Amino acid sequence: MRVEIRGVIDYGILDSERVVLDILEDSNIGHYMLLDTSYTHHNKPSRKIQHTYKFQNQQVKEGDIVILYTKAGKDSIQQNSYAITYSFYWNLDSCVWGNADDCALIVHFDSFMHKKVVETTQLKPKKYRLGINNLKLSNKQILLK
Repeated sequence: MRVEIRGVIDYGILDSERVVLDILEDSNIGHYMLLDTSYTHHNKPSRKIQHTYKFQNQQVKEGDIVILYTKAGKDSIQQNSYAITYSFYWNLDSCVWGNADDCALIVHFDSFMHKKVVETTQLKPKKYRLGINNLKLSNKQILLK
């Protein structure tokens, strides 16, 4: 993974709550999503997602820092003497983090697809036709009754 979670800072305090990410290799932060979930009783991230944040497309370089603030604000870029800091804002009215079992999970993806649910309700199911000529057999027999 080219991005690492440094930590969740000031959790439970809306005005300063933030997740800090370190960029380990040059990449596009827009290929990442941050998920708010919890831990299962096996100490693994849960499949129950509470909040998600998909970063906008932005090329970042090794050594840069990405900060996601929970509060409302305007995204910004700041050049420091040692790196560039990219600040993003979730624009939420309440804190995301604060429970003892909260889990910040970063996910990388190369592509995604989306479709409005309304558009998919009008689709007709595909019809599949399976004929004997479509079957490939290898050392097996099909018994038909």
